[in-house]
Amino acid sequence: MPKKTQIQAVGNDSGKTPFDQITDLEHQSEKKITSVLQKIEEKEMEVEKSIKIMKNEEEEKIDEKAREELIEYTKTEPAAILSKTEAALREDVAHIESYWKKHSEKIAADLANSLIDFTSTIPRS
Repeated sequence: MPKKTQIQAVGNDSGKTPFDQITDLEHQSEKKITSVLQKIEEKEMEVEKSIKIMKNEEEEKIDEKAREELIEYTKTEPAAILSKTEAALREDVAHIESYWKKHSEKIAADLANSLIDFTSTIPRS
């Protein structure tokens, strides 16, 4: 007795024609492929979700670290800047005072002479 193929065996058992058997096999294959594709899509969605969660967690960590650095900066840096600015201002004031002490007599004399010259050019009535 010759060996039966799967199609013949299915056909003989179910009473279907070879064309019906092929169509049934195609439908079964299509269902399997659809099922596999659906599982792949589900897995892909899970992976995307996991990636999104990990990305959000990393962004939160970065944001938190940035906040901590900003808080630390605002605690220390403005005081350092203010200190440097105060030192520079004190230096400027000292320079101006020194200049004034050295030149105040000459400035006062020049001013007095200017006033004398100005008053002498005013006609007296």
